[in-house]
Amino acid sequence: MVRVVTGEPTSTLELAPSELGDALSSMRLCPPSAQHQMQRSLSRLGQLTPVQAVVALVTITLFVPCVANFFVIVKERGARTALAMTAFIFPFAFLIGGIVNQALRGVGLQ
Repeated sequence: MVRVVTGEPTSTLELAPSELGDALSSMRLCPPSAQHQMQRSLSRLGQLTPVQAVVALVTITLFVPCVANFFVIVKERGARTALAMTAFIFPFAFLIGGIVNQALRGVGLQ
């Protein structure tokens, strides 16, 4: 069983883990009007459009994952190969991201 605190610190609601999703969907973290205003604000002031999200995901996926991964490549393949791979991967990721962006916008997606 999972204990979910409701309203007052002394009241709890006992739920089975399978019921947790339905129970939490009925609880709100903010009033509905505030939620609507936040969604409007995000769309106006910086939420990614679907095209931007896809382009970002494709570009990030093609990058060298992290510094630790870079050092593993250095250890396994040598510094010269690791630098060559990085020098290829970064421009390639941006190039493919640009192509995906132009392709999606070319078919009329915003």
